Amino acid sequence: MAKSFSRNVKLENVYDRPMKVEVRRDPGNFLMFEFVIPSGGHKYMCYEDLHIECNRGRPVDVLVYLEGSREMGETHILPADIRANEKLELNYLNHAITITPTRGHFISRLGFIIRLKRVAQCYGRGSSRLLEGVGNNAAKEEDLKGKVDLEEP
Repeated sequence: MAKSFSRNVKLENVYDRPMKVEVRRDPGNFLMFEFVIPSGGHKYMCYEDLHIECNRGRPVDVLVYLEGSREMGETHILPADIRANEKLELNYLNHAITITPTRGHFISRLGFIIRLKRVAQCYGRGSSRLLEGVGNNAAKEEDLKGKVDLEEP
C-alpha cells in the first residue's frame, strides 16, 4: 500500500507467472513482510516500510523470485533502488530474474498523489487525465485530435 508522505516504487511483473517479494532483516534473516505480484500486475512498495532510518546497523535484504520456484534463482533489490526509482519492471529472462529501473518525478511517487490518481480513475477517464502527468505539463497530441484545430493558419 502507498503511504501518504513516503517515496513509493511500483513493482511491475511483466512475466507470465506470479513473483514473490520478501523483505528480510539481518542479523538473523528475520522475515519482515512478503507479498505476491500476479502476472501482468503491480504492487507498490514503500521505502518507509523498510525502517532503514531507525535501524541503520541492521541491513535489509529484499528478495524477488518466482512463486513456488525459489530454486530457479532469486534476485536482490537494493533499498536505494526502491528510494530512487518510480518503477521497477520484474521479468524472467535467460534463467534469471531481471530488474529494469525507471526513474521518475519525486512528486508523482508520493503516496497521496498515487491515491489521487486512483480516485480520479474511479470517477471517470476524463478526470484521470488531470493527474496523469503530474510534473509534466506537456499535453499529448492524441488527446487533442478532433477537439482542437492543430493546424496553424
